Amino acid sequence: TRLQASFETVSKQLESVNRGLGEMQTVARDVGALNKVLSGTKTRGILGELQLGQIIEDIMTPSQYEREFVTVENSSERVEYAIKLP
Repeated sequence: TRLQASFETVSKQLESVNRGLGEMQTVARDVGALNKVLSGTKTRGILGELQLGQIIEDIMTPSQYEREFVTVENSSERVEYAIKLP
C-alpha cells in the first residue's frame, strides 16, 4: 500500500509538471508571436504612440492637452498630442 501511495503521488506530480510544461509552451509561443509582431519599427512606433496617448489621457485633464494639434499654420501636419503649458 505504501508503494502504491508513493506511486500515485509521483504520478500526480508528473501530471502537474506536464500541465505546467504545456502552459509554458503556450506562453513561449505567444511571446514568439508578439516578438514577430513588434519586430517592425513602424508597428512599435504606433504602439508607443497609443500607449503615450493613453497615459496622457489618464493623468491629465482635457484642458491640459490638445489632440491633433496643428504644428504649422495652413498645413495638414499635426501632432497626436500637445501638452499645454501654463
